[in-house]
Amino acid sequence: MEPSREESFEQRLRERLRASSHVAEAESAPVHAAMPFDATRIAECLDAQGVPVPLRDALVNAATTFGIDDATTALARALEARFSFEPVSTTPRAPVMLVGLPGSGKTVTMAKLAAGSIMEGLSVDLMSTDAARAGAGPQGEAYGELLRQNFTLADSLDTLSQLLEGSAPDRSDHPCFIDTASINPFDREEWDGLMRLVSGAHLVSDAEPVLVLAATGDTGLMSDVAVQFVGLGVRRLIATQVDIARRIGPVLAAADAARLSLAQISVTPYLAKGLSPMHPMVCARLILG
Repeated sequence: MEPSREESFEQRLRERLRASSHVAEAESAPVHAAMPFDATRIAECLDAQGVPVPLRDALVNAATTFGIDDATTALARALEARFSFEPVSTTPRAPVMLVGLPGSGKTVTMAKLAAGSIMEGLSVDLMSTDAARAGAGPQGEAYGELLRQNFTLADSLDTLSQLLEGSAPDRSDHPCFIDTASINPFDREEWDGLMRLVSGAHLVSDAEPVLVLAATGDTGLMSDVAVQFVGLGVRRLIATQVDIARRIGPVLAAADAARLSLAQISVTPYLAKGLSPMHPMVCARLILG
């Protein structure tokens, strides 16, 4: 008897996530790249990635001062000095609340974060506060069924608060990931609504808002958006759609402008491929190709 589509997917999901965890470990370890240090070449690579000129010059100057012959290692050191890197754990103590613009990929990011926790042998709670967007509820339910985890649609702050109030103070053994409705952060009404939601969730469960930012956006706009979301208590971001943008300059510019930590990066829309933790060496390799 052939396995069902769900069983087949779950097997592929587990195998690929297992493989990706080994890849992440290898990527985080220092290695010797074949590229000798060349400040001009590094600047050209940063330009190709869409890194703004002031930030490009700062990174090149920092990389030069280390006196390291290997371009990848030198750039990684410069990135580490300029940015903070803090991936979202697979065992977060408090609920992780994903916020961002329309089309940023918050829902699939929620599912990818959950998949990482499942690979640690944990059960997770998936929630969504997006009761307005057509199809948001069924999409969340579909991910819940696919991952065989509990999914709940919280259509109000009261409902969300009730769901979170009864949970344990430390959720690390049963993580919770919350998708929220996309907003225009420059629309006062939408902003105030999300602010109430995030503040309420933080009050009852210490939930952390994490910005999901698509790399396809305009550099200036992404920086403005990131700065705006800091007002919600956001302190780190997850970059998505890097496979479409084929550059991470706008993401670096946004993180730099808002002083946000770089958490994870998504280079594929497929759930089974998961998210890659951002580390200085991984970032340097992406930039230098």
